[in-house]
Amino acid sequence: MMAVNGTAGGGGMSLACAGDIVLASESARFTMAYTQIGLTPDGSSTYYLPRIIGLRRSLELALTNRVLSAREAETIGLVTRVIANDQLIASCSDARCGTG
Repeated sequence: MMAVNGTAGGGGMSLACAGDIVLASESARFTMAYTQIGLTPDGSSTYYLPRIIGLRRSLELALTNRVLSAREAETIGLVTRVIANDQLIASCSDARCGTG
């Protein structure tokens, strides 16, 4: 289980893709970011992301660097649940949930 509180871009989004259960604060944002700086996606995102949200959505995110809101990430299946900003940390204990 992991929690995203803030922006998960590049490697941060790749880490979120690797989580079994991903909680996100309402203000969390997700972006691939790699191609914006001329790099190919890394951090195993090219493995996990198509398996989570599908090939076409993955390609769109990788090529456009579009920023997803937490609600949109939940809708497409990237995150398990969106939680109010002030309740995110309380929703998971430190032993079960890394924060980023």
